[in-house]
Amino acid sequence: MLRGLAALGVAVPHIILLFGHSVAWEGVSIIAVEIFFALSGYVLAPQVIKLHKYASRYNLWVFFFRRWIRTVTPYVIAVTLIATLTSNLFSSQFLTKVLFLDTFINVPATDFFAISWSLAVEEWYYVTAALLVFTFRKSKLSTIFLAAVTVLFAVKLLGIVFDDNWSVAVRRATIYRLDAIAFGFLMFLWQDRLSPSVAFASLATLASTGLTLLLLWGFKSNAYGLGELFMLLAIYCLSAFSLSVVHLTKLLNRYFSSPAVKRASRFLGAISYPVYLFHLPIAYAVHRLGYGLPATLVFAAGLIVLFAWLFHEQIERHFIDNRPSYATGPDLKAAHDQITPIFRAGFGIAVSAAALLAVSEIASQTYLKSIRPTLAYSLFYEGGELGNRQTKNLFEAIDPILGYAHPKELAYDTKEFGVSIAPGFGVHRPKQGDYLKVYALGGSTSDPYIAVKNNERPWTYHLYTECRKVINCGVWNGAVGGFGSHQELIKLIRDVLPERPDIVVSLHGPNELNRILTSPFTTGYQLTQATKQSEDSQLWFSGWFPNVAGLVALVRDSNERPFAKRDIFMGHRNTLSPFDSWKRNISMMQAVSAVWGARYYTVLQPIVGVGDYGLEKDVFGYTSRNDAYYKNVAEFYALARAHCATIGYCIDVSQIFNGSNEMLYRDIRHPNEAGNKLIAHQVAAELQKKGAFSK
Repeated sequence: MLRGLAALGVAVPHIILLFGHSVAWEGVSIIAVEIFFALSGYVLAPQVIKLHKYASRYNLWVFFFRRWIRTVTPYVIAVTLIATLTSNLFSSQFLTKVLFLDTFINVPATDFFAISWSLAVEEWYYVTAALLVFTFRKSKLSTIFLAAVTVLFAVKLLGIVFDDNWSVAVRRATIYRLDAIAFGFLMFLWQDRLSPSVAFASLATLASTGLTLLLLWGFKSNAYGLGELFMLLAIYCLSAFSLSVVHLTKLLNRYFSSPAVKRASRFLGAISYPVYLFHLPIAYAVHRLGYGLPATLVFAAGLIVLFAWLFHEQIERHFIDNRPSYATGPDLKAAHDQITPIFRAGFGIAVSAAALLAVSEIASQTYLKSIRPTLAYSLFYEGGELGNRQTKNLFEAIDPILGYAHPKELAYDTKEFGVSIAPGFGVHRPKQGDYLKVYALGGSTSDPYIAVKNNERPWTYHLYTECRKVINCGVWNGAVGGFGSHQELIKLIRDVLPERPDIVVSLHGPNELNRILTSPFTTGYQLTQATKQSEDSQLWFSGWFPNVAGLVALVRDSNERPFAKRDIFMGHRNTLSPFDSWKRNISMMQAVSAVWGARYYTVLQPIVGVGDYGLEKDVFGYTSRNDAYYKNVAEFYALARAHCATIGYCIDVSQIFNGSNEMLYRDIRHPNEAGNKLIAHQVAAELQKKGAFSK
């Protein structure tokens, strides 16, 4: 029963969070996942013990097969479904998710199936535990697992020293969390030594809860400058809490032995895994129907449970019923002799495939170097400056100069969001009359399409309502997710100034770091577009075998060959820092706007990690100001804020959330609608103070 309740404990908070309710609900799902870990180690312990007792290659294969057919097959179905729905089926992240590698050492900034990190922890625990038990089969199980958790503790300590992203990764990265399940196994081994008292188990649960909260406070406040140490201890206390809950539940089972309770327990246990796997797409689909929280919660929870039951009965049960059994006693040698050739054949196939790929990669590299420079070579081999940037199409249209754009066909719900459509712009304006024309530029924080897709009004809508209190005005929002001042400068000249605006406002921030360092006017958007959005740029193996992928891109279509041999030119190389580039760009935007009779203003937007937002650690505790990205952001903002104070056309709203305990962000970079209102109010007040709201 506990497993089913834990699964619902993850699903229900996620439904509630879709309505923007307190992020304390996310804490409920975190606790539920931790209970899953302890319970997995406890429940799987008999199989690990059996593998240790009857250690053989055959039984090792049986162990893996039993676990993988039970867990991996439904997981692959779920991740394929969600990848398809989110247009990630051909992304490199899809492959790393299927192989449980994307959260092995760190946590990706963008994740189309965020709950998969916990499943990766479980699968790698199965592999690690089985191999340890098989390899050290002559040692005591308690010795093996105590040594393992000691090593993992040392890994966490090393992470504090050497991993700049440690506080982000420590709760969810596989390498740091394997011991959470191992503790459940050790509890099973030593369960006879645990107190049978319900009162003692309850007290242990309460004590570990209180201590965890205290340690998290120490991490949040960085007490005594030991924030990472407090987080480390909090992780272990969270495991202690989960173990005490599992033990308490075991003790309470004696009081709930009626047939009805047992049937309910079996039902909840049966649906737990599909509930966990599939609750997100069902919840999102129901939420899109537009009902209120109570109706959505009941409807979505009901559909999730119904789907999970059908999935278990029609699919999952067949996997479970057809799992092989372990060989014991006299059957062991016969089973060993039977499986050895299979292992040898599998090993030979794997080695041959690896050798073929290695030879292909070397040969492809040699050939591509001989014909360089080529588009394929530049994209797949020289793309180091892009890091792991995904090259899939993020938007529905291509802008041949700027990379991506929004198509004019994408309509808005004008009544709900107060936005109408013009080619390249979301528009808020009165139906008639002479009005002040305000044009806004920016990235995803300002993007009207992204706001509407998240069931929110963009900040420019609230700017429009604030402006209308002073003067008859209209606002044209030309922001596109990912754009920085480099793209906005070009869009200003090409699309905005010919429309004769009175005011131009551009919202700037972290996107100033989103470009190729030596070619500031080029981002991954333009480079991707330069490859004509070839399917080859989405080949799942391009990140693993870039030269093979480059060769495929070169020869896949004969019509591409002449184009593929052309060079890529991205402008003169330079070494300007993100701040210097931004400073140069906004000065040019201000100057060219003045020539066309428009008043230009740049706005520094808020972002988590800059300033003193009250809920930063509570809501985004996985964000680390020590992480390399946030160090760069902090450096940029420090210089930009100082420069902003010296020029008359800069409005700094980066600190307006300071000290607030209200939920103002949708994620670590983007304010929600409440945050958008504050931004718009402050920008409007500053524009009025500067005399901008006048014809």
